[in-house]
Amino acid sequence: LNDKLRARVLTLYDPLKTNILGAVVAGMLTDKNFTEPARFLAAKHARSGQPVYRYYFKYVAEKARGRMPGAAHGDERRYVFGEFHADPKLKITYTGFDKSMAALLERYWTNFAKSGDPNGFGLVPWPKDKRDEVLVFDLFRPHVVRRFRKPQLDLWAHENVLR
Repeated sequence: LNDKLRARVLTLYDPLKTNILGAVVAGMLTDKNFTEPARFLAAKHARSGQPVYRYYFKYVAEKARGRMPGAAHGDERRYVFGEFHADPKLKITYTGFDKSMAALLERYWTNFAKSGDPNGFGLVPWPKDKRDEVLVFDLFRPHVVRRFRKPQLDLWAHENVLR
């Protein structure tokens, strides 16, 4: 990173000046390589008139909390498909809280598969993507975040050479 970009990254990813560079780099790489490209593609798709639903999965299995800094790319698949065999890599078994999160994800994904709309009775409403409204799955119930990581993602939108 050049000095100007490095300063901007530190401002956006370490606003409290903790100097935990691993967290800064993890956040930066997640947004640059996954979150912003997904936002870009979702916006392109939405412009075609099709409904688009974006989410951000950051739920960490209960017994892995404190040992893992956050969810990794693709971790939601275990919850969507209810695959809860013991994980020797993480050395954990899954709890009732984990299975409750899985039940929520399974309902959203099943609704979407059936109708093209993930919403349903008793679920937190998942808004159609307007490029800045995302359903976040974290340690508790899913919730909508407006302007989701907009300053961070806008940085990478401007830096992206594919545009």
